[in-house]
Amino acid sequence: MNMTFRISYGLIGLLLTVFISSQAMGDSFGKSWIRAYQSESMKFIPAGSEWAAATPGRHPVWAQKLINQYFAYEPWDQTPTPLGDCDLFKLREAIRQVSDNRFRNQIVQKYRSQCASYFHEGPSNSLQQALKVFSMKYDVDSNPFFHRIVFFLPDGQKLKAVLAMKDLKKRPLVIVRAGITGNVEEAFAERFFLYDFFERGLFNVLLVENMTSTDYIHYNRRLDFGGLTESYQNIWLAQTLTSPSQPFSRFVQSVHLVGLSLGGQGVLTAAWLARYQKNPKLFSSFMAFCPLVNTTETFDYLFKKSWLRFPLEVWAHSRFKEYKAIRPDLFKSYWGLAPHLLSAVAQNYHRPPAALLGVKEPWFVQRQNNNYYSLHELSRWDPTLRDPVWIWVTDQDPAVPVRLNTGQLQLANALHISEGEHCSFPVVWDNRVFSTILNGYIMGSSRWQVPEKQIKLDITPSVNWQLGNIQILDGASVVQVELTAREGKMKKTFSINRSDLDFQFRSAKLSPHEVWMVKRWLATNLHWQADTTGLSVLVSWPMVK
Repeated sequence: MNMTFRISYGLIGLLLTVFISSQAMGDSFGKSWIRAYQSESMKFIPAGSEWAAATPGRHPVWAQKLINQYFAYEPWDQTPTPLGDCDLFKLREAIRQVSDNRFRNQIVQKYRSQCASYFHEGPSNSLQQALKVFSMKYDVDSNPFFHRIVFFLPDGQKLKAVLAMKDLKKRPLVIVRAGITGNVEEAFAERFFLYDFFERGLFNVLLVENMTSTDYIHYNRRLDFGGLTESYQNIWLAQTLTSPSQPFSRFVQSVHLVGLSLGGQGVLTAAWLARYQKNPKLFSSFMAFCPLVNTTETFDYLFKKSWLRFPLEVWAHSRFKEYKAIRPDLFKSYWGLAPHLLSAVAQNYHRPPAALLGVKEPWFVQRQNNNYYSLHELSRWDPTLRDPVWIWVTDQDPAVPVRLNTGQLQLANALHISEGEHCSFPVVWDNRVFSTILNGYIMGSSRWQVPEKQIKLDITPSVNWQLGNIQILDGASVVQVELTAREGKMKKTFSINRSDLDFQFRSAKLSPHEVWMVKRWLATNLHWQADTTGLSVLVSWPMVK
């Protein structure tokens, strides 16, 4: 392979983080009604709060405008409605009904072979893939479903998060841990999770910053690289959000932990520690996308041996700018910044106060004392990572090389992805398919069944009907949905009440983004089949009670 002409997704992503930023999540998150469910350890941030103030290491205003105005787009499906063997409802149910991730892998691989066009929808060019990942339009400021949160941990740590909440019904809660330097004010690398778990899915989502983010460094005056400390945070978050003493717990049916890249390391470590906790079923499932398992080896390779080392140095100095005020001595040499930072963290590492955070430590963790390297060798502690852990690996991954990370684990349940590089598959795969797989996994892991609403249409079942136009008129209480014949000119329009959709709208007039949310949700969750008579068509969609 000619490395001169191959622009990797990992490289482009890192370059874009230097020069381009997503839109900062603004100050309109503070919604008065949601504050009734806060507590001393979980505060909803009102508009104009100091917690939203800019910190060094974020991207400049001109770059934000470039990515959000020039490159921004609303994700939409370019291929026809999947029918027959590619039917999304059949795929979701197949994923939901099995409990072994090895069987889920087989289902996904079979679907890929039968429905290949839906796995090669996006661009093959790595630069275009990266732009599509980072420039998904997401108007968080005016989105009434999104709320800023700050968690105050018992050991003094402060964690910023964004909660995506559909309504006041009890649902599975998906906690997403951001990748390296990921903060909730920018969150461009993690936005696809919010689309696929929340907008197209049936769940509430909590996006939590990484411990390497500029905001975490600013408010905690410290830096850490995933692993043990972040896993303790994850366990504390789950315990707190499900505690009967927390007002918010009434909305949590189950907790699912998801991590991207470096965020995946804390997820996998939490999965290993979960079995030793007082409640080993605290998490119903774990997912890690392109997880970084061995930080030391990966950093040494990327910053000392890889051809990526030069753009990586620019990226590191830009994104860790906030830490320079705390440890200027680490920034004297331009080269090898990230390995220097990791070494400094290791030298001064202190295990989190487990008892204070409500975490039960196994004896072999206690024996390591404060040895950072021993405590972060996941391949040493649990190389198998059994269910309910589902790991997704992109085989072409220059940012988190497989051979240095998941390749060192003995995984029987990992799903290997050939499309894209370093988790770019959300824009290479059809979004409906990707979200359907995630929906089926969360529903199956939480043993959560959702009843369905139905409409009977007097149309011929033998026709290959596909989804047509979806229209929402200003102030209208219904959504107009059109089915069209794949062959021929037949059409059928029917109405769905807005109150029967999976969102509790708080205004009669929907914003442009809310309209897109409805369209994406219906495109993913609406399905139809012949009724028992074989003379009509039943249109169905999930309706959480």
